[in-house]
Amino acid sequence: DSKKADSLMLEFLDAKSSAGKSASEASEEEKTDKKKEKASKTEKLLSTNDFISKVKSAELTAEQRDELLAAKAGYLYGQDQADEMKTVLDAVTDKKTERYYGLSIAYLYSKYTSEDQEETLYQELAKVYDEAADQYPDNYNFQLGAGLTNIETENYNRAEIYLEKARALTSDPVVVDLARTVLLFRSGNVEQAKLFLEDVKTMVANGYGPSDIQEGISEVQGWLDEADAQNAAVQ
Repeated sequence: DSKKADSLMLEFLDAKSSAGKSASEASEEEKTDKKKEKASKTEKLLSTNDFISKVKSAELTAEQRDELLAAKAGYLYGQDQADEMKTVLDAVTDKKTERYYGLSIAYLYSKYTSEDQEETLYQELAKVYDEAADQYPDNYNFQLGAGLTNIETENYNRAEIYLEKARALTSDPVVVDLARTVLLFRSGNVEQAKLFLEDVKTMVANGYGPSDIQEGISEVQGWLDEADAQNAAVQ
């Protein structure tokens, strides 16, 4: 319609106007922006390092220092400041606590955010989850996370071990069994995956599982349906 055409024309004219700036003007603006960005990053980094220095110099126990650093790391995660979060995590003394592992996992999600980094993300996550799961065998989230990330890195035997441990730690196995369905599918056991998925659906129908589990079930069902269609086409 005419309003849409007018809007598109205005956008076009604005773009032409911006493109009409001289090369020197654009270059100067770019330099200024880069200087501001660098100054901003330096200011933030100094602020974080200053915090770390103050915590380390305070008359506190190592555990108390780590608690303050963990709180700072959590705050930085919420601010999407992955580099500074890593700086704080490096300053933590005890790197074997459940909280440290949890923050390390959060850091990786904050650092690797694009699709082309997904493979690296899962490789790094698998390392942290494996260590955390081995360190804390009774932690359900670590066992489940180790299972899921090992599926993504195609370490199926390790994934199965961790998922079995996770299942033993919960009274509501829907999420774990859906993960085991994914494991079976990814490792080529499509028919067995179908049986597992039906069991998952039955449990959900009986009131088990989180409220948003249906989305995961539908996605896995789609994979199985596609596999059936491909097999039918070949035959």
